[in-house]
Amino acid sequence: MSKNKKKQKGNQKQNHLSSKALIRQTIMTSGQTQQLALPEKAKEFMESLSEEEKANWKPASLLEVAKKAEVDKRIGSLITVFYHIHSIQAFLTGEISNWLDGFNLWIKGVRPAMNDVEKAEDKFFEAMSTLIDPNKNRTHEDYMHDVDTLHEKIMHWEGLPIHWKIGDPLQRKPISQRELEEGSIVVDSGHEEMLVSTVTLPPETKDEQTAYAVSRLNADETADIIKSGYKTEAAATRAANKFAKEDHGHMYVVYQQTIRTQEVATLRPIKAAQKPKHGGDVVHVDINETEGGTES
Repeated sequence: MSKNKKKQKGNQKQNHLSSKALIRQTIMTSGQTQQLALPEKAKEFMESLSEEEKANWKPASLLEVAKKAEVDKRIGSLITVFYHIHSIQAFLTGEISNWLDGFNLWIKGVRPAMNDVEKAEDKFFEAMSTLIDPNKNRTHEDYMHDVDTLHEKIMHWEGLPIHWKIGDPLQRKPISQRELEEGSIVVDSGHEEMLVSTVTLPPETKDEQTAYAVSRLNADETADIIKSGYKTEAAATRAANKFAKEDHGHMYVVYQQTIRTQEVATLRPIKAAQKPKHGGDVVHVDINETEGGTES
């Protein structure tokens, strides 16, 4: 079989499979009837339109349907996120390359693999940009700020220093793996995550008074407080003498009482503010109590 016939047969098979996977809907444009193949999701969207919209709007392409459903905007947003992650990946592979170069640790096949990944992602973004512009209305400064902030946040979450040199601590335990003490709160400012805790201040004495009490001493040398709250030593002494006269054989003891009123204050975090390292407005975070814990 010739190459042309093989190609023609392959095209016929592909067209047959495509026609089975797509649902055809007849639409009218410019007074002519034409077929627009609608995939399942697009068909569901078209069916969700009002009767008036169906009558007045006749899409000429699947891209037009996608734009009407704002699917193009969703894809653009996801591509932007993907591009941010791709840029952070470039940061990480760049540092990895520096350390591999510095200690001559290149394993066979690693360098080509890293290059292949970068080239493949560049091709992906180039191809998608012909369909959707993910960076519309975004300046280069906005993009770099987003990347730097996300990079800091990821490294902070992993417990890794952003800039490391030999001799520095390698890692602290990530927040995600720490056993948080009771009262600990993870505050997420959108730029980084930090731990804060409820704080109880040491008790502070606000008032101190002196009073007197009378107790009865038992045979086992334990004491029972008979009455307390006497304002003067003389009054407590008279009371002890009276009890002793009425109860032969027991000793009555006068105690001096020191009564202190203490104030205990508990500080609970309710708000936080942070200005990003790379500029921008101050971020304000509300810390709200929820059932089973506190979150921001």
